[in-house]
Amino acid sequence: MQLKAGRKHNRLSVRPFVISHIERDKNTIIIYLRNDGLGPALIKGFDIKLGNKEIVNPNNDPYKNWVLSGGRENITFEYEYFIPTVNSTIKANDKVQLLKVTFVKEGDELLDLFEEQFNFRITYTSMYEDKSFACGI
Repeated sequence: MQLKAGRKHNRLSVRPFVISHIERDKNTIIIYLRNDGLGPALIKGFDIKLGNKEIVNPNNDPYKNWVLSGGRENITFEYEYFIPTVNSTIKANDKVQLLKVTFVKEGDELLDLFEEQFNFRITYTSMYEDKSFACGI
């Protein structure tokens, strides 16, 4: 019985806990992934939804052809990104910048539009691969 309790304690002591965090200012929005758990998060899947387009486990720039549109105009923006690939890890206590979008014009309506047209889901597990977890917006 004590052996089972020890194994359970070991598994819990390395469990990851990934959360997303959004920062906004006048013309920039940044989305971070942060592992607040005690162990590394082993990535099992990463899905992005850009408007109506869904991309599963991208291995190159998924944002290159994304047209963020509001009303009748296309909105100009620059971006930096990180792709969490399958079997990569996010270490405990690490904060990773998933996406940073900077608009040419300033305005909360642009940031709100971005949040309406961008969604993601990351699936991960612990180093024991015993249970899957998900995080996203």
